[in-house]
Amino acid sequence: MIFFNVPEARDHLMKNGLVYTLRKASRSTGVTRAVVGNYTKHTTLCQVHIGKMKTVSHPDELLPFLSSSGFEDVKVWWSKAEPTARTVYRVEKYG
Repeated sequence: MIFFNVPEARDHLMKNGLVYTLRKASRSTGVTRAVVGNYTKHTTLCQVHIGKMKTVSHPDELLPFLSSSGFEDVKVWWSKAEPTARTVYRVEKYG
């Protein structure tokens, strides 16, 4: 399961079927559910396929992914991510 509680990323995924997102390097890949909420109370949005792209150390490294992130600026995207979330993942609706 992958959480999409940040509206910009969630809306982009639901509208376009694809979003790039920043997560921890250790997250699982493959087919899973995209959800909104928390571990005990959540709503499924859709099935997705997750693929690991690359680890970044500076906001400017996000530029190639920006147009499919849901954000208009890499600094805003960087600031909305968890402090340990520095790996870009490609999340695409599946099925």
